[in-house]
Amino acid sequence: MLKKILQLTVVLLFAAMGVMAQSVEIEDVTVAPGEISVQLDMLSFTDDIVAITYYIEFDSDVMSFVRIDDTQLTGSWFANYNSSIDKLIVTYNATPLGTGYTINGKLLDLVFDYSGGFSSAITFDEANCEIVKVGLSAVSASYVDGSVAQSTSVGTVSLDDLTEPIGNSIDMPVTIQGSGYGSVDAITLEVSFDETQLAYAGIDNSALTGVVASANGGLLTIN
Repeated sequence: MLKKILQLTVVLLFAAMGVMAQSVEIEDVTVAPGEISVQLDMLSFTDDIVAITYYIEFDSDVMSFVRIDDTQLTGSWFANYNSSIDKLIVTYNATPLGTGYTINGKLLDLVFDYSGGFSSAITFDEANCEIVKVGLSAVSASYVDGSVAQSTSVGTVSLDDLTEPIGNSIDMPVTIQGSGYGSVDAITLEVSFDETQLAYAGIDNSALTGVVASANGGLLTIN
């Protein structure tokens, strides 16, 4: 009897390991600000997958969702950021109807516009995530969250400290320098200031042509 119990325990252990081996993972990336891609993987799935629903959370103050790219399963894909619940919803349905596909590797890329300055976790809302196989039964999986962090800076943007008498017109240099600025084709800067102390008067002596600036509500925008 003891031997049979031990054998059953071993079988259950291997079965549990098989389930846990199926995982959905978002990779960790370290990147410069801008449009970025974050890979999402489905690993060790052996069932024919017919439908997927993922609810994904990220810091919407740091990143904004753009699209999904390079999807690996044939079928209908939908991805949308729902601002009312502050979550990205990604859904998939296999085509043709009634078919399914196995996967063990990359599923797709999540594309964001990353502002930088701070990192952001990218996490699954597991309670609302679902993977369905042929026969319309749910597939168990573990979920591994990812993150986005800013790479080491390759330059600086700086303003000078100035001391001036009240009432004077002042010129405050804006300096951009560093090895990463060898082929810049666009710049957007936002500078906040105290409207009770300063009044914006304009820009002068720009090192680049086509620079425009405007101020509203204590925020100066330079493009």
